[in-house]
Amino acid sequence: MKKKSLVIISSILFAGAIIFAACSEGNEDLNIVDNSPLGVSALSKMYLSNSSGKSSRDVALEDPRDCCGGVLAAHIDNENLSFPVITDSFDELYDFRDNLLSKGQGTVGQIYIDAYYELSTMIKNEEVTLDELIKVSSLLPEIFEVYEKMNDPNHIGVIINDNLKAEITELLDTYKLKRTNDDRYQGLITAISQDVETLSNRDKPQIDGFLSQEIIFLVKFLYYV
Repeated sequence: MKKKSLVIISSILFAGAIIFAACSEGNEDLNIVDNSPLGVSALSKMYLSNSSGKSSRDVALEDPRDCCGGVLAAHIDNENLSFPVITDSFDELYDFRDNLLSKGQGTVGQIYIDAYYELSTMIKNEEVTLDELIKVSSLLPEIFEVYEKMNDPNHIGVIINDNLKAEITELLDTYKLKRTNDDRYQGLITAISQDVETLSNRDKPQIDGFLSQEIIFLVKFLYYV
């Protein structure tokens, strides 16, 4: 009888462990949200302390294809390569910019748009590597998934998990190999990498609030607190 009871208890515990593992796998992001204070964007601090004084609207790209995505797409076309995730993604990237990052003038989200255009002017004539294309192509679907989560009113849990953070950081490290003597360029990439670290394991309201922070608040935080 005792042996039979042990078998029953063991079976229940085993089944419970399987159910728990399945639930944990399906809801991995639900249990690890970091609720500690976010602080100030590293990219915003760099812009406030050492700005070129130009907004995205002031940075005149001679050709729309001179933006980072356009440069990659042109290289793919010129070399007869096939990276459809990159070449077919412009509409999604514009949505990402206009609907997620564009929080109005003077916000952290707008600073990210400004930084994108500034970085584009810096690297438009730099060599495009196969490693760069592979990493961008691999990362874009996950970036679009981030956008979908941010647009989903019912999404609960982490937006950028540790695996995605590692992929983004790896791509940024690849871009750090360009213009190694350009302090401004290197500083922008480093600041973005720091912000990715800050935003990892955060939920939708935290990231939305981070991007919506206004510069006037950041100035007060940096210089008067």
